[in-house]
Amino acid sequence: MTTTDNTQVDFYILQDQSQRSIWQFCCRLTEKAWKLGNSVQIRTNSEDETQHLDELMWTYADDSFLPHTKQGDMSDGAVTHAPIVLGHNMPGGPCDLLINLASSSPEQIKQYPRIAEILNDDETIKQLGRERYSRYKQSGCSVQHHQIGSK
Repeated sequence: MTTTDNTQVDFYILQDQSQRSIWQFCCRLTEKAWKLGNSVQIRTNSEDETQHLDELMWTYADDSFLPHTKQGDMSDGAVTHAPIVLGHNMPGGPCDLLINLASSSPEQIKQYPRIAEILNDDETIKQLGRERYSRYKQSGCSVQHHQIGSK
């Protein structure tokens, strides 16, 4: 397993309180990273969230499609070439960007060169984000914040 000494963590703070805003921003960020040639893993809290995001990636924009697969769809030894992988129990592995939608930080933080955290203005989500922020700082990550206005 490859590790990096300079993991960059970007916190995107949305001014909206809806969960929908997080899902939409995740799709936009994923599309941008993919179009720049990056491989992306998206970590969710549950199979239900993974399924919801899977469906959204087919429909979030009329003029785009995000080539993705769910972690469970890679079973039976099948090799996937999808640049975007969704899952709630991600084992990690090589990727350029991990988008962490889960309530906890990933186990092996240093294996990712970049991690994106998307928070909205909900107090519970912000508090969980503060806890992940502390863990990233304790792990020696470089952390940046980005305030994102309403669309």
